[in-house]
Amino acid sequence: MISRTTRSHTISNDEIGSQTHSRLPKLLQHHNHHLSQFTPAVPSPLYLACQNNDVAKVKDYLTTIKYKEIDCQYSPNNETVLHVATRNQQKEIIEILLSYGAQRSLRNTNGQQAHELAETKEIKDLFERSKSSRFTFRHNYDQSQTTPLVQHNIKCESCSLINDHTFYEWELIDRNATQKALRFRRELKPFTSMSEKDLKQKLYSIKKGYINTRVQHALTNDGTRIHDYFKRALLELEPHLIVTAYTASQSFSELLNKDMARNVIHDLKNGCSKFSCDCLYSTEDGTKSITNIFFHHPKFQKLSFKGTVYRGIIIPKNSLDHYKVGSCILTTTFLSTSTNPEVAQSFCDKGIPNSTTHSFFCIYEIFNEDHTALNISTISEFKNEDEILILPYSAFLITMIEEKQDITYIYLKEQCLTNMIDISGTQEYSLKSTVRLLELVGSRLVHNIGDMILNEDNHIRPRSKTMPVLNTYL
Repeated sequence: MISRTTRSHTISNDEIGSQTHSRLPKLLQHHNHHLSQFTPAVPSPLYLACQNNDVAKVKDYLTTIKYKEIDCQYSPNNETVLHVATRNQQKEIIEILLSYGAQRSLRNTNGQQAHELAETKEIKDLFERSKSSRFTFRHNYDQSQTTPLVQHNIKCESCSLINDHTFYEWELIDRNATQKALRFRRELKPFTSMSEKDLKQKLYSIKKGYINTRVQHALTNDGTRIHDYFKRALLELEPHLIVTAYTASQSFSELLNKDMARNVIHDLKNGCSKFSCDCLYSTEDGTKSITNIFFHHPKFQKLSFKGTVYRGIIIPKNSLDHYKVGSCILTTTFLSTSTNPEVAQSFCDKGIPNSTTHSFFCIYEIFNEDHTALNISTISEFKNEDEILILPYSAFLITMIEEKQDITYIYLKEQCLTNMIDISGTQEYSLKSTVRLLELVGSRLVHNIGDMILNEDNHIRPRSKTMPVLNTYL
């Protein structure tokens, strides 16, 4: 029998005080260390150099410090070095800081981002994104511009989709598209809000797997910066930093969406799993975890959006001939759109006339506030873009196509995928729509995708016996 020794006397208040007093320095030391990582009380040499408009010292300090030091916010105004340089209207220093990836969306104690301190148009223009395809989908035939999947040779015996130069679609038109979209959404789980523990697990998984093994190898210029954003997101448990990474780096958002689109095609064509397919192994967990956070974290649920948004497409002529009024489109990636048509139109401008390409301008009407689109404009690195992020696996009906000489307007109306629960608690789905779902045939957007969709029922692995509800907003 095990004997247990117990204390026969109670602990006095003096003894409690003595124990607490001995531990207090350690507690304060830990607390101050935690705070010092984000709001240093003493200005750094870089901060002072920006304050004194010393360009030479700014350049010198930036070669030796880490990304997180550029974004430190200092007492008493909680301002970054970018705030200080902008307050001084110091154009050259602002350009240098932005080129090093200084975070634009951080706010001071007055709630101001750095760009809001700009006094002239010249300074304000420094904070705008350079011309890119952010709100425009472009098909680039130049394979030298594509990103290799990994640095070593890929061996994937279970599937043939291992050529990363293949072009993958951001949408699917298919007679069974609604079932597939809802199936992918169900795999994301859960139907309740994400807890802090869940967020920590997913951020850890993203950083350790997708960021370390995929992103840092694929992105030569932005890999370290994206890694730091996700490291901070994990340390601070701040999901908004994913938006920071997504909006700050065009190369990262393109890579993420390309991986997501490829994973969907892998799944539909070959029924791949990450255990047999190297392509999925390096990307699936990370992309799904990022998507899951956008869908289920409370901070993002508060950003739900409904309204009208705009996006452009520039692709080879006749590539969208299969787009017909009545077709139902399912998104497979995140889509950057804007509430400002002029923003989307400016990104859609082809610039140099090209007889082989054509511009399309898409107008999306979003009615459902649940898991369709997020208003990320207030946390984006480019607030002036008024960005609305359409989430993956959203359904849209083409209601009108208006063709003009230089551009074609495509009007799309959101369809509501409704999850029905029967009395026994199992999930049942039915199809309620008169929408004509067209097969994707003759498309030049994806190699052999016509055959893929027509024959996918023979290849898809069984996952669900459910059917979706497709409610049409008319």
